[in-house]
Amino acid sequence: MRKSFGEKTLEELVPLDVDRLRRQVAKDHRVATTRNVLELLRRIINSGVRQRHCAALDWTIELPKQDPNSERIEILTSKQFQQLLDVWQSYPDRQPSRLHQFIGWTGSRPSEALKLLWKDVDFDRRNYAKRDTKSGQTLIQPMNEKVREVLLQQRKLQDQSPEILRRSLYVFPASDGGLCRLDSLKKRFSKLRNLAGIPTEFRPNYCLRDTVASMMLSNGATLAEVAYQLGHAPGSPMTRRYAKFIPTAQQSIANKAQESMSPLLKHSADQGAKSG
Repeated sequence: MRKSFGEKTLEELVPLDVDRLRRQVAKDHRVATTRNVLELLRRIINSGVRQRHCAALDWTIELPKQDPNSERIEILTSKQFQQLLDVWQSYPDRQPSRLHQFIGWTGSRPSEALKLLWKDVDFDRRNYAKRDTKSGQTLIQPMNEKVREVLLQQRKLQDQSPEILRRSLYVFPASDGGLCRLDSLKKRFSKLRNLAGIPTEFRPNYCLRDTVASMMLSNGATLAEVAYQLGHAPGSPMTRRYAKFIPTAQQSIANKAQESMSPLLKHSADQGAKSG
């Protein structure tokens, strides 16, 4: 934004400038990010107007419409997940299969899994580090047994691969040993989804994150625990939406609230008995 508008006064700004910025941001980012960038520009302008540094625009900066998928929850049924597990075991291209398994068992973003380095995997302590996450944090995540199994199998696969892959720093590298691009894997992820009989409207990676979150909440995990597992910032609306859409999660949260308050009732009853 500084490069596009840093040398311009508000009087020089025209709708075409904003449209160029919108198209530039939209090339590599989602609708929500594009909205945030344009909203930031709008706030800067409004602040200048309030401080009387400039006159108000005589035209409107329009924000892109919200992505209808941003509030969609895609949860796999037990049967669908079992079918996907069968596909993971039989799919001949082992690295995309292992990568998809890693996403499925951890709830990681695909970009986080692709950036995972072997130096950040500690089999002895049974944890791994997720660096440069969307929340800006480095997270140390414990391995469950399934994740440990996937990573050990991936290590064995690389050790049996050509030298360029054996020496790669990445857990799920590209064919040249460098960082693998997500775009190159989208068709294979979609094929895994289709082979498992999962509806084609389901996004092949998001449905895994949604399923991890929903199952955690339904089994008594807190929103903070789900946020940590998925790499959301504390209190993120992206985490709260799961409780909003999952009745069993809502019930679990309500039950936990009751459990938390129950000691107060016991304490009150004990006090009444003593006074009697």
